[in-house]
Amino acid sequence: MATFVEIVADLPYQKLRGFATNVANYQPIGEMCPWEGGNERNDYCLNNNNQDKSCCQDPCNLSGEWNGAHSELNYVQLME
Repeated sequence: MATFVEIVADLPYQKLRGFATNVANYQPIGEMCPWEGGNERNDYCLNNNNQDKSCCQDPCNLSGEWNGAHSELNYVQLME
């Protein structure tokens, strides 16, 4: 994430139209979770927290360990 932000920071913003994610369709789009935790990741669903919430659906089984970006919208939320 930090590397991506550094690269984007050096681009001329008037020419930047956006960025593409999930180009391989690896993760579902999902639903964005409320932000909880530090600046580097969203802890809302980590360690099996809030598993009853629809935004914590995790078909790839990533949130039980370390990855709070278990859906595409939660991943993009980290990039903002």
